[in-house]
Amino acid sequence: MQNKSSDRLLELLENEMFEEFDKERQTVRQTAKEQIQKAQDMYKKQYDKKRKEEVIYKEGDLVAYSVCSWKEVGKRFSRTI
Repeated sequence: MQNKSSDRLLELLENEMFEEFDKERQTVRQTAKEQIQKAQDMYKKQYDKKRKEEVIYKEGDLVAYSVCSWKEVGKRFSRTI
């Protein structure tokens, strides 16, 4: 008889420990999620400080552009030993 009651008590303690562990885990995960979001927001803010506003061109606007051939760039900087 003593064995059944001690088994039941052990089972209740294990369940309580599991529930406490699960609550703590959820709290830690939520805190980590908030901290990650906070860091990402901070990094985005710093990145956006150095970023130019996008330019929207209309049809008929005069624009300048440059075409660079990567084959020519490679030839200029390659050396044979």
